[in-house]
Amino acid sequence: VLELLAPAGLGMMIEIKQDAPEREERIVGGILARLRARSLTDRATITSFDPVALAFVARDAPEQRRGYIGAWDSDAFLETALRLGCAQADMHHTTASAEMVARAHAAGLVVVGWPCNTPEEIDLLRGWGVDAVTSDAPTLVQAALARG
Repeated sequence: VLELLAPAGLGMMIEIKQDAPEREERIVGGILARLRARSLTDRATITSFDPVALAFVARDAPEQRRGYIGAWDSDAFLETALRLGCAQADMHHTTASAEMVARAHAAGLVVVGWPCNTPEEIDLLRGWGVDAVTSDAPTLVQAALARG
């Protein structure tokens, strides 16, 4: 995937799935090494549900953009993201809110809504003012953006 994205000039989000901390630490090291080898660090945001994985990224590459994925249904998510030096908040549309999007924006975070797999979900998150969405149906998102 990195070989395909490198010449295309595209940004990317790389999610680290939850695992044992020792495995996450090795995975983080491998991801960072591959991004550096291809000069892609500035085009990648490393995301995870697991604060431990994001702490490894912060320790090993403090300049690497990080995003905290979660429910974002309480201020604890915002506090954790800020403590970890995250630049991005990845909020689930069924548990987050427009108010949480506003608080994250006020704290300087980029907000990504997920998952957006129906026109209604896309419209909801656009109404909240998110900066981006993730989807299992990218053509649906493309159609929603085309219609305005």
